[in-house]
Amino acid sequence: MKKQYPIKVDKKLIVKLQPFWKKLQQLEDAYDQQVLNLEKEMEQSTKIEGIEFFMSDGYFCGIGNADKTMRLIHDEELDKCKH
Repeated sequence: MKKQYPIKVDKKLIVKLQPFWKKLQQLEDAYDQQVLNLEKEMEQSTKIEGIEFFMSDGYFCGIGNADKTMRLIHDEELDKCKH
């Protein structure tokens, strides 16, 4: 049985939603660039080549490096560490 939705998705609604979708894409692009810049800064500071924030299921969960020459440092470890 096909589910009936109370809101009709038609061309008019899609056209109305497109600017919001484009804005989301712009925000994501800007965010991604900021994360990249932060990773570059982290690489320069630590001198660890390829160090990066590690994502799983769309969430950042730690820091590691692409070459896997260091173990993954999990978010819990980073959160509890005091200066």
